[in-house]
Amino acid sequence: MLETGQGGPPPGDSDRGPLLMGVLWAQAGIATVIVFLRLYARFMIHTTGWDDWLMFLTLGQQAIFLGSIIIATLQDSVGGYRHVYYLDENAIVRALELNFILRGVHIIGYATGKASIGAFILRLIGPQSMWQKWAVWVLIIFTTLVNVLNCIFVFVQCNPVLGNWDPRISANCWNRKTQLNFAYFMCSENVAADAALAIIPATFLLTMNISLKKKINLTILLGLGSM
Repeated sequence: MLETGQGGPPPGDSDRGPLLMGVLWAQAGIATVIVFLRLYARFMIHTTGWDDWLMFLTLGQQAIFLGSIIIATLQDSVGGYRHVYYLDENAIVRALELNFILRGVHIIGYATGKASIGAFILRLIGPQSMWQKWAVWVLIIFTTLVNVLNCIFVFVQCNPVLGNWDPRISANCWNRKTQLNFAYFMCSENVAADAALAIIPATFLLTMNISLKKKINLTILLGLGSM
């Protein structure tokens, strides 16, 4: 423990791990059921596409991520989600190491998730909507490139790599601002990609020969699905 007494941060030495684990596992369970139902329906009508397998890959990465968090929480004798104020030095280093390992899986999961949504939109776009196809392809490729680069930067920013989580190690690391700025750029690009993938379906749905109500409903559903 770094320090004891009444000077600790509020609300005291509380562990929010159980609540967080409950929320994350519930989310993972719902996502798993939905993805398997989606794949089952596609198999039944023989229309399975690469967007389905990308979504399945994303789900697998998320399962690894959540499973790793659970293992980390169980292994950490001091509690996985207590305030750093109440942890001893070894527990802090261990927590930082696990966070570092999980970060790469999470970053790549952002890219595959967006690629899956983009692939689904490509299946809906008609042959006359060429600019929308190019826009979606650019989003998929650029988002994947940015996220993969950020994942690589995370792992190579310190030499030796232990310096990423253990301040006791004498390591040669990049300027923190360099990695932080690229991380901000990645997050901004991912948000912009989400917004673009939400808007693009409207550009071809509104030209379809269906009722205005159906156009609006489909635009909203596809837009929400990409966010």
